[in-house]
Amino acid sequence: MKIINWFQGVIPEEVKLKTNNKKQYFIFSLLERFALKLSYFNFFVSKEMRNHYWQKYNYKKKNYIVMPCFNATLLPKTIITTKNYQKPTFVYIGSMAKWQCVDRICNVFKLVKEEIQTAELTILTGQQEEAKELCSLYNIKASIRYVSLSELPTELVKYKYGFLLRDDITVNNVATPTKMSTYLASGVIPIYSEVIKDFSAFNDLKFVVRENKKSEEEIAKEIIAFEKKQIDTKQLFEEYKIIFENYYSESKYIKKIKETLR
Repeated sequence: MKIINWFQGVIPEEVKLKTNNKKQYFIFSLLERFALKLSYFNFFVSKEMRNHYWQKYNYKKKNYIVMPCFNATLLPKTIITTKNYQKPTFVYIGSMAKWQCVDRICNVFKLVKEEIQTAELTILTGQQEEAKELCSLYNIKASIRYVSLSELPTELVKYKYGFLLRDDITVNNVATPTKMSTYLASGVIPIYSEVIKDFSAFNDLKFVVRENKKSEEEIAKEIIAFEKKQIDTKQLFEEYKIIFENYYSESKYIKKIKETLR
């Protein structure tokens, strides 16, 4: 029997982050090391994840492929190029989990709203009560509701910016959140943290707002400055198209998997 593992996250570090239980961290680390040692083949979601296993377990095998997490395909050119980028509309999709940094998102939006009165925030989550409490805590108004995965592409066309902020910790360093592909696929300009190491693939993009260990005040200033730029929708589409032809290409990874396993 040949066992293939798909490592979507570093479980021991996630457990430690959630429970701070050293015993659980040790047990999951043993299991993770065991899985790496005995597996016939591995899928890693980032180069940083592979580097993490190299440093932690001295994993030096070649039986792996790096493939980022993604769950969307770019919408047609006619939809993206006719989007309304005039209004500063912001969206966040996901859970209210602490590592999603929704508290930081709320504060950043509050600071932006003080300078740009027309700014609007929408939070798409299944945890609506928690979202309402957080918005109340930061004294901001937001549209809070849930949208199914199948409806997301159409829904996200309504928004200009999408939040994807993360703290500088191992769990985030090795991750490739699907949220990025979801935003880009609908022409949503991502406001993302560069502590997600694999997102260095987006270093050449012009239509993004990058955050690199900056304060919330600094992030807000970056957004306010970006808001003054004129958006060339055709250029934006071509930029994002290149990402989906390379970094988020299904056919590319299918071919790579076939060739490697053969």
